[in-house]
Amino acid sequence: MSTWPSSREATAWARSFAMLDIAVAAPEELHAANMRARGLDPRIDYKSEERRLRRIGVRGADPGERVSARALRAVLIEICDWYGIEGPYAWRPVDQIAARTGITGRTVARAVARLEEAGLIVRSMWWDARSGRRLPNRYYLPWLFDCPVPVSPVAATREPMVIRGKLVTSYQPVAARRGPSSRDDTPVMMSPPTPDTATHVGVDTVSSVHTGHRVER
Repeated sequence: MSTWPSSREATAWARSFAMLDIAVAAPEELHAANMRARGLDPRIDYKSEERRLRRIGVRGADPGERVSARALRAVLIEICDWYGIEGPYAWRPVDQIAARTGITGRTVARAVARLEEAGLIVRSMWWDARSGRRLPNRYYLPWLFDCPVPVSPVAATREPMVIRGKLVTSYQPVAARRGPSSRDDTPVMMSPPTPDTATHVGVDTVSSVHTGHRVER
């Protein structure tokens, strides 16, 4: 048995949030009835009023900040659906999240940023140590399972593996350096478990501590 929650438990956790408290909607000042009450014509004065509210820093006045509760919920559930396969995190490209949820990539990016701002997820950036290509972010769920999060960005080598019947790429952390060579420059990393040939139980390749993650799926 793994020491972290399964994707089913993570998805149930995600569904428990209404998201209304963290959704970002257009401010009430931009509602048509409120604009008419102030003697403004919504058809003519909407953009000027929007610019005024943006200048004074009203949340949601910028359309790029707005994200609905539905989008937040869909993105969090999709992330959680891929949680715990390799470790206590999920990794999904934004375009795949968008395709599976039916919302645009920009909306997914806003939802991810808002979920992180609210503390429901923590992103960790990864790249391929050989090619330098950016890899999909890993998403940790601190409210669901408290574990160390690798310091971003982290370099990784690619290893093929089969997940849910499909050949995909696993990302194995390596000692990445940022800036001058120093022990302090090496990120704290959590690696996917590797099999212990005697017990067939996952072992963390960095600390060599048994994680309890069963290799066979």
